[in-house]
Amino acid sequence: MRPRSQYRAERLADPAILALIRRIDIRHDPELDKGGAAKRHAIRVEARLSDGCSLATAIEQRLGSAERPIPIERIHRKFRSLTEGRLSSAECDAAIEAVQTLERPGVLSRLLEILACP
Repeated sequence: MRPRSQYRAERLADPAILALIRRIDIRHDPELDKGGAAKRHAIRVEARLSDGCSLATAIEQRLGSAERPIPIERIHRKFRSLTEGRLSSAECDAAIEAVQTLERPGVLSRLLEILACP
């Protein structure tokens, strides 16, 4: 699923999604606080399935942290998906190139030209 498509009005009003939301119970776990600021994004998730089984996972560092950097290709894919229909493929390429070379004179102006909506 493309990131932008998940926020369409009909998707947000999908009865299956709304039913799932009502079954989510969020609880604070004081044990996770013991990690301090370095672990402030730690999570523990448990899903109890209708057949009685449980699935669980824990993540100490969020994606995008210094310990779990987001691969650049994934960032580029997301940028392209979010600008689909607004920027051409060539404009996306130019914007990505501009961001990677912002320290060069004139590049910020070029980036703003690319991103300006007509």
